[in-house]
Amino acid sequence: MSDEVQERVLRFLTSPAGARPPAASPSETFEELARALFAFQYDRNPAYHRWCDALGCSPSGVRSIEEIPAVPTAAFKELELVCGPPVAEFRTSGSTGTGSGRHLMLSLEPYRSSALKQFQRCVLPEGWKMRTLILAPPPALKPSSSLSCMLSWVLEAYGEEGSGWYVSTAGLQCKRFIEALLNAQRDGVPVLLAGTTAAFLSFYDYCDALRARARLPSGSRLMDTGGQKGSGVPEPLPLEEFQARFFRRTQETLGIPEECCVNEYGMTELSSQFYDSVLLGKGGSATQPRVKVGPPWVRTFVMDPVTLEPCLAGQTGLLQHLDLANAGSVMAVLTEDLGHVAGEGFVLEGRPQAAEARGCGLTFEELMAGR
Repeated sequence: MSDEVQERVLRFLTSPAGARPPAASPSETFEELARALFAFQYDRNPAYHRWCDALGCSPSGVRSIEEIPAVPTAAFKELELVCGPPVAEFRTSGSTGTGSGRHLMLSLEPYRSSALKQFQRCVLPEGWKMRTLILAPPPALKPSSSLSCMLSWVLEAYGEEGSGWYVSTAGLQCKRFIEALLNAQRDGVPVLLAGTTAAFLSFYDYCDALRARARLPSGSRLMDTGGQKGSGVPEPLPLEEFQARFFRRTQETLGIPEECCVNEYGMTELSSQFYDSVLLGKGGSATQPRVKVGPPWVRTFVMDPVTLEPCLAGQTGLLQHLDLANAGSVMAVLTEDLGHVAGEGFVLEGRPQAAEARGCGLTFEELMAGR
């Protein structure tokens, strides 16, 4: 990555407000940096260059950041979307049966800075360090997982004595996990639990079979990610219904109330994450859909699934993100997730039931032909 571009991105990510760099470049704005990154990625990322040309877009012809061409997540399964020799490669789960996508990174620093700052803001807003128990595989077991990498940074930065991982080559270490929970209950120490939604549900099933329950100390909290993927639910449930069930089982098994459960929405193709705003006091309850909030270095747009034009306010469409932390790959990513704008973020609504949105395939064959 160009040292100059990398330094500008890192200054932006680590500035006190997260939205304006320090005095070294006081006039830099999100829009200016996004335009600079677009020019850099258009110049250095051959696959993205072809994509933009196929759409008839170039840095000189873009009038606003909303017009920066976004790449659909499906493209990460076929193309090397990177601006130079990568230092890291993360892979998606490939759960759709069509193979796994790859996010190639020129540097891990933007990802690390973004992940830690947004995690602390949304999951540890008090600025605490906590005993952290993780229901996900450590990087040594899954080196291609961006989630495992992120959680290792969280553990290093915010974990106190007694923290650890509770997934091994044999799977969930449920007995050890119960012992750790009961130790925290006995010691009166609040804990942070983090992992995949599916892992927590599997653990709850284990506890139900043993009639095991814990009542964790006040201040304990849970961060889950992944939703219904791999959860064993025979038929996909409406998102709110699934979340309500998850919150209820968390309360019953661990004693952690709904308002201390924070769901993360992220993906391998992005270096930044979105979280429920419940610990920030900005909405989400049993009767109100949860709002996902992103960091100041991300802009989210809602696009019509067919035309890929911006939706009107309040309308549901595909979520499209401009993530400055994706400095070395491609910052504009069109997801397969539906949502609508709400407050300072968006409400996630799941995925389309029909086939892949027509707009996602525009000129894709033309792009692949020049690979």
